[in-house]
Order: sequence, then structure tokens, then C-alpha cells
Amino acid sequence: MPLANRRSLSFVLLALLLLLPFGSPGRGQNKRTEKLPPPPAAPVFRPKPKPTPVAPRNEDFEVVRISSNLVVVPVSVTDMAGNPTLGLLAADFNLQEQGRLQEIAKIGDPEQIPLDMALLIDVSGSVEAKFGFERESASRFLKQVLKTGDRSAIFAIDQEPRFEQGLDTAARATSKLMSITSSKVLRPSLTR
Repeated sequence: MPLANRRSLSFVLLALLLLLPFGSPGRGQNKRTEKLPPPPAAPVFRPKPKPTPVAPRNEDFEVVRISSNLVVVPVSVTDMAGNPTLGLLAADFNLQEQGRLQEIAKIGDPEQIPLDMALLIDVSGSVEAKFGFERESASRFLKQVLKTGDRSAIFAIDQEPRFEQGLDTAARATSKLMSITSSKVLRPSLTR
């Protein structure tokens, strides 16, 4: 037999000899594996208990008690053309709160309801020539329209709107309005 064949045969026999101890169970099984204890049981999943909510104590809440005899409910009524309907009486209305009919004590005069408004004034360079007229007209408007109890806020509109004055009386809003200048005055000219 040639040498190459002998080497191949010896290699195959060596491999068979190495595999024999690891044969099927029951035949020549390793004595050490027979004496090992069984594997531990798999862990059992138990959901984490949810905490029971604790009822809040009375001192955890702030109690607010309000009693009112008169509540103002603003309303406006118009006809199909959008014109205001005048001369309505309390009996012409039905007011319910949570399904319970409420008494209407009186219908107030719309002139007595306070007015809050915001005035927007254009201060951009496009109105520079007419800015004085715009400011004077807005000032006269505030003096004529706002009554005692009415308030106005002022915003200057340019590339970005600016909040100038919070809600305040006609006198203070007019004073603030007259102090606003055109943005052309505020910015240096870009042309030379």
C-alpha cells in the first residue's frame, strides 16, 4: 500500500478512536455525567405588584367657595342679513345651566360693558410720510371710543411686531401711542 494511502487510513482510524467515547447514550457513556444533579427549574415570571392608590386627604385640596347672585352673559342677536335685533326683553331669552332653566334678571345696556381692544399701528418705512397723520388719527380714535373702564393694548407693526403697551386706560394708551416713532427714524438709512 502506498504511503499516502496509509497516512489517510491512519488519520481516519485516529478520528474514529477519538469519537468513540462521545457515542450515543447508553453505550460507553461518561461516568461523570451520570452523577450530575438535574438542571435547576426555569424561573417563573411573576408580574410586579401594582401599588394601591392612596385616597387623598381633605387637607390636600384647596376649597374655593364662590357665591354669586348675578352673572354677566354677553350675547348679540342679529337678523338673517346680519343687522342687530333691537328691543329684545328678558322674556325673549331662555338660559340653561346643565339643563336647568336659569332666571334672567335683566338685559343690560351694551354701552355699559367694558371694552378691551388691541390697536396695531404700522411703523414701517412705507408709511414714513403719513406716520404723523396715522398716529394722530389713532390717538383721536382711542380718546373718542374708549370710556371709563375700557382699556387698550398697543402693538407696533414692522418687519417684526413689537408689544408696546399692555391693556391700560385711554389716557395712558394715547400717551404711549404718541411716543412711538416710525421705524425709519429708529433705523439708520442703508443708502448713502
